[in-house]
Amino acid sequence: EAVTATSRAVTHAGTVPAANSNAVASRAVNAGSRSVAEGEVVKITYSGSGILSVPQSSLPANYDARKLSIEREGRPVTALSATQEGLVLYAPGYSDDYTDRDVFFARISADNTAVAAHANVAGLFSQPAATSVPVTASTTYHDVYFDWSLRPYSYPPWFSNQYLSDNSTRSFALNLPGALSDAASVSVNVWSLTGDEHTLQALLNGTALGEVTWFGDGQFLAVRFDIPAGAAANGANVLELRTPAATSTRISLVHSIDVQYTRSLSGNAAFSFTAPASRIYELSGAGNGWWIVETATGAQPGTETTDG
Repeated sequence: EAVTATSRAVTHAGTVPAANSNAVASRAVNAGSRSVAEGEVVKITYSGSGILSVPQSSLPANYDARKLSIEREGRPVTALSATQEGLVLYAPGYSDDYTDRDVFFARISADNTAVAAHANVAGLFSQPAATSVPVTASTTYHDVYFDWSLRPYSYPPWFSNQYLSDNSTRSFALNLPGALSDAASVSVNVWSLTGDEHTLQALLNGTALGEVTWFGDGQFLAVRFDIPAGAAANGANVLELRTPAATSTRISLVHSIDVQYTRSLSGNAAFSFTAPASRIYELSGAGNGWWIVETATGAQPGTETTDG
């Protein structure tokens, strides 16, 4: 994986006892250019998932990236790299209905920072390499946390503030990096708030995707539309959702939008994909200094590097 984690912040996190060590009383100040007391920790906060760079300059003055003990969820973490310039960590990410932030905890250690072994890739040309992969681009909305003027109160909490109501057209920006011209599909995950018949029409970049009808309120459903070949653009896209006029009031709330499309493995931008271990993939257009990280479910990430 090679997705750049975002919204990094390094702050003083007080005293957090570590296994087989005695934490000292809290007497340090905020992380940054100042020092943190021995036995105390700093909290590295991020969102997203992928490769997380923690510059030495963002750590407390008495912290050396090469002499740290790092934990996540109470378990030791092995860094991808630890140099005088800073740390490089694999950040798996975390999100739920209430937060999209995850944290690492770091404390000063007498030992060297644990670093994963790097291996050179071999046997790349034993079978044809894939140059594209199927991916899903998901966009979630956190504009509205329960609308107390609407019932019921038991639906998933976060929604877009662009309600799908009678005789309206709502526009949603979607980013599809590396999208090829192949056919694709989009699922609009909505909460059907009101009863009676609901009708929803979709257009992607001005191309009509069709119309879907459903009945009833109090239900969470995925409304799926097929995207014809050539309709999706590489990068910025606009999805329009139209609700025709009706004789009764109809309201649906957009929780998230998922686009399933084919992505090219080309370009100098970070990304991730899931693939069978038996396949070989060719990435082109990557610049110098790239990290390629391979992870397996439930396993510590390993890294592979190659000269070409």
